[in-house]
Amino acid sequence: MGKTDFIAVQKELSDLFADRVRFDEWETRLYSRDMGVLPDALKKTIDCMPFAVVQPISQDELLTLIKISSSHELPLVPRGAGTSGYGGIIPTRGGIVVDFVRMNNILEIDPDTKTVTVEPAVIWADLDAELEKQGLATCLYPSSAISSTIAGLVAQGGTGIGGFEYGKIGNIIVSLELITPEGQLKKLEGKDFRLVIGLNGITGFIVKITLKVRSKEDHKLVLAAFPNAAALAQAFNKISEKAIPLWSVNFANPKHVALRQAAADQHLLPEDKYLGMFVYPSTREQVVQPKLDGIIAACGGESLNDEQAQHEWEERFYPMRMKKFGPSLVPSEVILPVSGFTETFAALEKRYKDIALEGFCVGPDHVVLLTFLLADERDLAFPMVYASTLVVLEEAKRFGGETYALGIYLADEAEEFFGKEMLNKIKVLKDKEDPKRLFNPGKALPPDIEPKSPVKALNAAMKAAKAGKSVLSGIGRLLSRSKEKAEDGDLLEQLKHDAFICTQCGYCRATCTMFRELPWESSCPRGKWNLLLDYAKGNTKIDIDNCMPLFVCTTCRRCDQVCQVDLPSGYNWFYIRSLLFDKFGLEHTGFGFLRENIQDHGNFWGQPRENAHKWIPEGITYQSSGPLAYWPGCWASFVSTDQAANLVRILNAAEEEFVYLGKKSICCGGQLNLITDRDKLLATIKKNIDILHEAGVKTLIVTCPGCLGAFKDEYPAYAEELGLTWDIEVKHAAVYIDDLIKTGKIKLTKSLDYNITYQDPCHLGRWQDVYDEPRRVIQSVPGVRLIEMEHNREDALCCGATGSLTSLEAAAKAGARRMQEVKETGADTLVSTCAGCGSNIYGMAKAANMKLRVKDLTDLVCEAMGMEVDDFSETMEQGGPQWDLLEEMKVVKVK
Repeated sequence: MGKTDFIAVQKELSDLFADRVRFDEWETRLYSRDMGVLPDALKKTIDCMPFAVVQPISQDELLTLIKISSSHELPLVPRGAGTSGYGGIIPTRGGIVVDFVRMNNILEIDPDTKTVTVEPAVIWADLDAELEKQGLATCLYPSSAISSTIAGLVAQGGTGIGGFEYGKIGNIIVSLELITPEGQLKKLEGKDFRLVIGLNGITGFIVKITLKVRSKEDHKLVLAAFPNAAALAQAFNKISEKAIPLWSVNFANPKHVALRQAAADQHLLPEDKYLGMFVYPSTREQVVQPKLDGIIAACGGESLNDEQAQHEWEERFYPMRMKKFGPSLVPSEVILPVSGFTETFAALEKRYKDIALEGFCVGPDHVVLLTFLLADERDLAFPMVYASTLVVLEEAKRFGGETYALGIYLADEAEEFFGKEMLNKIKVLKDKEDPKRLFNPGKALPPDIEPKSPVKALNAAMKAAKAGKSVLSGIGRLLSRSKEKAEDGDLLEQLKHDAFICTQCGYCRATCTMFRELPWESSCPRGKWNLLLDYAKGNTKIDIDNCMPLFVCTTCRRCDQVCQVDLPSGYNWFYIRSLLFDKFGLEHTGFGFLRENIQDHGNFWGQPRENAHKWIPEGITYQSSGPLAYWPGCWASFVSTDQAANLVRILNAAEEEFVYLGKKSICCGGQLNLITDRDKLLATIKKNIDILHEAGVKTLIVTCPGCLGAFKDEYPAYAEELGLTWDIEVKHAAVYIDDLIKTGKIKLTKSLDYNITYQDPCHLGRWQDVYDEPRRVIQSVPGVRLIEMEHNREDALCCGATGSLTSLEAAAKAGARRMQEVKETGADTLVSTCAGCGSNIYGMAKAANMKLRVKDLTDLVCEAMGMEVDDFSETMEQGGPQWDLLEEMKVVKVK
């Protein structure tokens, strides 16, 4: 390694991958880990920091990469989604991490043969969604299906939901294509799979996988509560004896149920029982249900109701909710014969009274048992809890158990895992094709047959601990050699707390708007939490050269929808920007653009204040004081003026007297909450509160979702801090118009022949839970047809508009992705209730020469009322958002 010319390597990789390679310390740090906790003392035994991270898109690039690796003797470490905790993707000799994230295409779905062919980084949940469109479904999937990849499960080995019927992953593989360390493309079938499954990529890069799939069917869910583990095991045995054709069987002990429910603040299930979830296709109900009912009753069980069963089924992807109580979680995983189920449960629950157990059946005679112990990695006693993973394995072995996967930690179990003959074949293959051990060194093969293994020290400690010596003489002592560094005091306690309890599951990664378009770990919430965690531990610093990832976020809150521990990431990424400004004097130029405009002109567009009222149509009447007011804000005052003009026409038609405060009602201050000092923010908020109170306002209508969030969510707390009263009800225009229609104050009488699709704004939908009202208004218009996009309501895709402040590239790509869904609906009209969404989608449609009407909801209502209409598209033509006025996007030091 000392002879490696890293300058030459960097040039070769840059030439090959262009913007798909990273060398910077913050990014490479994120690829030095998986979802497990790797204490600093363990990290010191290996070189886990990669020199580079690359993201290939083709087999040709991989072939060239192998040549670069060979010529410079740099290891290659394949990586999927990083959702395992076995260390299989952690570098041990530095080298190059090969992130397959961009090789994520579903290549072919064949309904006739019931097979699907995919690239390695296809996510299980995404595959199931595509299969469903053709009446198909995956045979099985891991409990991490929301974020984990197909090749990841193959490389680690294992099974998942559906394992009762289909067993392990190898049973559903038709063929694999592999690029070997020698640069040869091989197609593997049958027994040859054993040279890939469970080997963490040490025999080559998986580039294509063909899987068996099944017909999509409705499932019957049966949830039963048993008095003890023995009764549950008895039920498993009887199910096996009677050969009942179930598809999936899951289970959990009382501690797991109690902790999971406490974490979710939902208590639907009994917390003193052992739960068994039995799932089968509804077409088998006549055969299965009578026998299953009989078994449950005979074993002392009680079937729970359908609501409880559905709830438990929906929780199958969230086994780690309890980590919020840790803030660390030490997991372990073993395979057990059902014959050893009762004894293993008894032994573990006796040794660890707070151990949480759950798992699923693999075939009728074995189970995968997952164990969880709460801990605190900041505690000096943490090494002892961490070492308990070995105790779990040894206890399970007493009753016929075996390790689930090898990875970096359990390589000395390889002979038992693979069998002596198979292990020897793997060794011979490695000696032939990878004599320099450049493909993921230190994984799967034990150091006693790999003399130069980079994990000898780690495996020696593991082996000593498992040999029955004091844990402190092995891994416990190794971990105790060095204390974790003290946490840095600059991060507020809540951010530190959230950084520690993040489960690293990657669910946010799979849903993140920015990550979809800029698929680097630092783009997603998990990456940001990891960076903050390292900073809190004192392992890295925050400065002008590395903090850009902390700014990059659309705040769409798609991540919040799937987080196992309910982290409020959307709020935190808002907050971190002001923290970076206040604590570190760092500001992104996109937010600086807004800050300066607000401070100098009272609006974030930098428009002259005196132009704020030019949108008012002739003949409109309004008041200077009264209980109802309209606040147009920065958008509707200067850019999306159609929203303001049309709304006040609607209010006049409804004979609703309202207050308009002119240039006083421009900026709500919401953006200042993100980017500037508190004195300026508080001054703006006080001024606005005083203005509204002086006018006697009790209900405030807004057309901007950002203003809605500021007034509704932020103002109450700030008013209390300022010693003021905030008793004003705030409504978005869509909600207010819905009320006007329901009360008969306005009539929509004009028929419009429009095929409409509706864009759910992130800051109105996921932030404010406003979904039904805009749809009711649209469907109240005679003649229109509402056609939903594939992703809608809580699952709606972000249009990317708010990302324009930090990455125009990501905003454009997000907009293009959303436009594709618009196109697939066949709609001729898109309606939104956010000017940002409307402007971004309008711009994308125009750039693509797509014939699409883009309307604000107020446009549509005015038109349906037969009134004069200011059209959104015409407004955009006259002068939409001028994002091109932004300077080069970068982070600058401002104080």
